[in-house]
Amino acid sequence: MTSPTRLPDAASLEAVVAGLDPAVADADLVPALVRAFPEFEFRIARIDDDYWLGWVFLMTRGHSVEAEIGQAIAAGLREQRARLPHDDARALLRWVKEPYGF
Repeated sequence: MTSPTRLPDAASLEAVVAGLDPAVADADLVPALVRAFPEFEFRIARIDDDYWLGWVFLMTRGHSVEAEIGQAIAAGLREQRARLPHDDARALLRWVKEPYGF
């Protein structure tokens, strides 16, 4: 029986991401992860393309996405470590300034 493969720790993942040029990070992310962690398969999957602000709705209404996740993404936007479609980013940053839920 083989031993299970451990997922990369957060510090290792952060080191890979920190080494990327933000201007081309989308294109370079998967190749960088594959080089750093060859035992894993990485790919980018587009999600929520048909659902504008779908994850924000789940955060504010469905509570399926914790508010802390939204706050962390907003911090990434402000520090230019994350990108979202313009309307999503604007809505999230507005929500962080004046949080609401229902």
